Amino acid sequence: LAAIQMMHRLSQFTNIPILTTIQHYIDNLSVVRRIHKAMETTNRPINPTDTLAPEWDVINQIQNSITALATTITVKWISGHQDAARPRHRLRLEAQLNCEADDEGADYQEINQAPREEIPNFPTTHAHLQLLGRTQTSQFKAAIRKASTIPPLMKYLKRKFNWSTDTIRSIDWEVFQQIVTHWPEKHQVMVKHVHAIAPTGHIAHRNQPHLPQGCPSCSCTDETNDHLIICPATTRAKWRATTITRLVDHMNQTWRTDPILETILRDGLLRTHQQLTSIVPCELYPAKYHRLIQG
Repeated sequence: LAAIQMMHRLSQFTNIPILTTIQHYIDNLSVVRRIHKAMETTNRPINPTDTLAPEWDVINQIQNSITALATTITVKWISGHQDAARPRHRLRLEAQLNCEADDEGADYQEINQAPREEIPNFPTTHAHLQLLGRTQTSQFKAAIRKASTIPPLMKYLKRKFNWSTDTIRSIDWEVFQQIVTHWPEKHQVMVKHVHAIAPTGHIAHRNQPHLPQGCPSCSCTDETNDHLIICPATTRAKWRATTITRLVDHMNQTWRTDPILETILRDGLLRTHQQLTSIVPCELYPAKYHRLIQG
């Protein structure tokens, strides 16, 4: 959209029509298909249900921007990150340009890590849904449901765990939601741990005072949820080490991950397990990761 809008505004400013046929490459096949479909229905009136599609405002603006230019724009798909398999200088020009665009996007994300909560309306967008200070452009039903249930839940968590507002904001709830959603068969276990009601000695003794409160694996007199993570017993230390190894292996098999990010994750987990009070030291890692570590 940004490239097409730039050409459109440049043509308006200079009063010079763009007559050369343009080929625009995008590495998101789903977006390419949606643009093609939108261009096929340019003359069809907009149906209200059309606007419920994810990021419909962007696709609609792309459609209108392409139509406004006095030239032919062909939108094509190109496979992204091709430089992962071949040296960049050996790729086709369009693939090299795509890699350079990815680099620019990554640089922008490093400098501007905070997501933009409110999105301005495009010229063709007449309305946006605003919920809890954020512009909602997809999954409207789920967003409305969250807007009605999340604030009471946050109040409950603050009261139960004596958390401050800053503590609530420091938690990446979107990542937590993705984890819970991805492992539905473990949902009950995760919920119990999150709410500190897992079947530990502390909870067992609270519910039935005749049961022991201490840890069965070490000399700790109060086995809490936090203790499960830091218990010095050999069996539990072995379990934690195995869990970290399986986590890293899973990431490598599922995604093309950054090895430095893997190291930072492993370092942070080990420091938590070993009860080290200091955070992951920034000086051990390249400067571009410092904001992530400090955040």
